[in-house]
Amino acid sequence: MASTKPPPEEGPFQSRHMDSATSGDRREETGWAEKVTTSNSVRSVYLSLTTHLIIAIILTLWAISPENQSNRLSPVIIDFGTEPEKEWGETNGDDNTATLLTEADEKDDPLEPSEERSDSSDVEVTAPDENQTEQRIQKAQPMEEMVPDNTDPEKTASKSQPSLRQVKTKEQQAQSNSGMQGSGETMATASRAEAKVALSHRSGSARGETARARGGSPASEAAIERGLLWLARHQAANGAWSFEHPHCIDPFGRPSQQCLCRTKGYIDGHTKASTSIALLPFLGAGNTHLDGPYKEVVYRGLEQLKTILDIELKELHPDNPDFVSTFSGDLYGYGITALVMAEAFGMTGDPDLERYVNALTVFLARHQHPLGGWRYELGQPGDITVTGWQVVALKSSQLAGAAVHSDIFRQADKFLDSLTPPAPLSRRGRAQVVANKIGGLNRDPTRYHYLASFANSTTREPGECTSAVGLLCRLYTGWNSNDPRLLQGVNQLLQSNTHPALLLYRNFYLAQILLHIDHPAWEQWNRRNRDYLVQMQVTETTRMNQRNPAFGSPPCEIGSWYLTNPNGTTKNVIRDRHLAPAGRLAHTALAILTLEVYYRLLPIYKPVAIE
Repeated sequence: MASTKPPPEEGPFQSRHMDSATSGDRREETGWAEKVTTSNSVRSVYLSLTTHLIIAIILTLWAISPENQSNRLSPVIIDFGTEPEKEWGETNGDDNTATLLTEADEKDDPLEPSEERSDSSDVEVTAPDENQTEQRIQKAQPMEEMVPDNTDPEKTASKSQPSLRQVKTKEQQAQSNSGMQGSGETMATASRAEAKVALSHRSGSARGETARARGGSPASEAAIERGLLWLARHQAANGAWSFEHPHCIDPFGRPSQQCLCRTKGYIDGHTKASTSIALLPFLGAGNTHLDGPYKEVVYRGLEQLKTILDIELKELHPDNPDFVSTFSGDLYGYGITALVMAEAFGMTGDPDLERYVNALTVFLARHQHPLGGWRYELGQPGDITVTGWQVVALKSSQLAGAAVHSDIFRQADKFLDSLTPPAPLSRRGRAQVVANKIGGLNRDPTRYHYLASFANSTTREPGECTSAVGLLCRLYTGWNSNDPRLLQGVNQLLQSNTHPALLLYRNFYLAQILLHIDHPAWEQWNRRNRDYLVQMQVTETTRMNQRNPAFGSPPCEIGSWYLTNPNGTTKNVIRDRHLAPAGRLAHTALAILTLEVYYRLLPIYKPVAIE
C-alpha cells in the first residue's frame, strides 16, 4: 500500500537558498555598473577617498591664507608710471582737455587762497621718497682740478640710497634745515634719478595733479593746449620753425596757406634758436618724439636740429680729422638747442640723442669766454641773456648724465659778479643792500646789467629782465634758497610797477625762481600772472572783445600771444624790447613755458627738488 507523505515544509535555509538563487538570476540579467555600485566595499572606498580629498583642500586653504604669510618675502613694486587711459590733452587745443583739473576743482576750488595752500601740501608727494631719505646738506669743497661733477651719477646715487621705507628722524631734519639756513653753505646737487622723477610729472595724470598742487588751473592748462596747436600749425614742412613763419597749416591740414598772423619776428635765419624755442613747450607738456599727441611734431623738429648739428659740430665727427665745421656764430641758438636735447634725452633715454647732448656740452664748455660768459659770436665777452641759456642748458645736461666741470659754473659765477652795479649808499628809510666786495669795490648782487661794460656806468640802471636772469643763474651756480642777496633781489622785482605786457621775458625767469625757493609770495604772484596770460591769449572771445589787444585779429592767430601795452605811445614803450625781434613765435613759446612751470621745472638741489 502506497504511503502518501505530505511535502516537506520549507525551512529558513531552503527559503534563503531559493531567494539567493533567484536573486542571482536577476543580477545576471543586470549590467556590471549596478554590481559595482551596490557593493558595500566599493561604497566604503568611495567615502574614504571623498573624506581625504575634503581634508586636503581645507589644509591647502589654511596654508595659503594671508595670516600665515607674515614671515614670507614678497616683491616691492614701485610704480613710476601713469595710467594711459587717464591721459588728456590729446584733442589738439580743445578747451575740455583739462578734465582732470576740472573734476578736482569741482570738489575743492583752488582759487581760494586758504585751500590752495592746503592742497599743495596734500598732493605734493607722488614719487618715491629718494629726496626725503637723503636730505643731508653737503658742504662743497673747492676743487683744485677740473674734475667732472657726475661722471656716473646713477651708480653714485644707487650706492648711497637708503631704504625707501626709511623715515628721516627729527634730528636729521633739524640738521638739514640748519644747513639750508646758512648762506655760505652749498647744497648737494640733485641727481639724475631725481631729475627723471621730475620729468615723469609732465604727462598723464601726474601732470594735472602737479599743476593743480603748484598753482595751475583748468583755464591755464587749456591755454597751453591751444598754444601747442598754434605752434604745431606753424611748423615748416622740413620740421623747423621760423621767427617770420611765412606759412602755416590751415584747419583742413593744407600746409601751403600763407600765414596771416600779425607782429611776426624780423630775425632772419637762426633756425636753431627758433626751432628749439618752439620745441621746448612740447617737451614741457610731456610730448617727445616717442610718445604724446604731438610726437610727430617733436620728431620732425628734432630731426631738423640733428641735421644742422651734424653739419656744424666737429664734436660729432671725432674720427674725421678733415671735417670742417660750418659754425655760423649762433651761440644763443646752441644754448637753447642744448637744452632741448638734454630734456628730450632725459625724458626718453634715447641713445641716439645722448651723443648730441655730450657733443653740445663739450662745445659750450670749450667756447666759454675766459671771463666766464657767452655771447653770440665766439670770443665775445658774455651778455646776461645768452649766458643764462647756456647755464640752464649745462645744468640740464648734467642732470641728464653728461659730465660738466665745476669750473664752468664757478667761472659763470664770476661773470655774474662783473655784471653787478656799485652798491648804493645807505639812506635813511631805505633797506640796506647786502653788498659783495669785488675788486676793492662794494657791489650790489641783487641786480644785474646786460653787459659787464655797463656795470660802472653812472647813467644806466640794471633792467628787471636782466636781473631776473642773473638771480636764476645764481641758483644754478651755488646760491641756496635762503641767501639774503637772492631774497632781496627777488623782493625788488616783486615791487615793480611795470605793465605786465612788458615783463613776459622777466616773468619767465621770475616764475622759476619763486617756485624753486618756495617764496611766500608765489601763491598770489602766480595767480595774478597766470590769469593775465590766460586772458591775453588770442581766442575767439578775445578777438571779439574791443578792449583786448587781440580785437579783430585773423583766425590764424588763435592760440598765440603777443603782449602789448595798450597805454603805450611809442614802439619802444608798448613792446617787450627783449622779445620784439623774435615776434609772435617767441611770445607764444615763453607764455606756454611760463604756464608749464608747475611741472616743467627740473630740480637743482635736493632740499628744493620738485618731486
